[in-house]
Amino acid sequence: MTGIVSREFEVLVPHSQNYLTWASDVQIVLGGKKLKVAIGLGQKDEVATDEQNDQALHFLRHHLSPTLKNEYMSERKASNLWNALQQRFERLKYTVLPQAQQDWARLRYDDFKTLVEYNAALHRICTKLSLCGKVITDEEKNEKTLSTFHPSVIQSARNYRQDAYK
Repeated sequence: MTGIVSREFEVLVPHSQNYLTWASDVQIVLGGKKLKVAIGLGQKDEVATDEQNDQALHFLRHHLSPTLKNEYMSERKASNLWNALQQRFERLKYTVLPQAQQDWARLRYDDFKTLVEYNAALHRICTKLSLCGKVITDEEKNEKTLSTFHPSVIQSARNYRQDAYK
């Protein structure tokens, strides 16, 4: 079974919503391999060597769907491929952000059976917002949670606010 190499994460596919997480994963892995310079994310003065470029290009192509691989086959520089993909998929921020903001506005503690389910939804929404450049602070998360408590426990919410969420 030669030729089978595992991937660190899912491949990027055309017309998909996974670009933001894919790009984040690529930056993390290439940073760990000291190859960020090959996609233009290193220090200002740093220039990628041919070996770094080839390794980063191989990594990027390995995490593209066959369709995207064929489409960008002529790219020989990792930074050019990175920029081309970024231009193609960056618009997803503008479709993901409004939906994430709407999900944030509609998030209510009472809509979930357990705290675990609510917490998972809260963090999923915050991650989407963060990937789009909107960071939600811990205070905002706490305020969101407390503001959606059932009226019967509103006094508890007031107490938490007065104690500054301690």
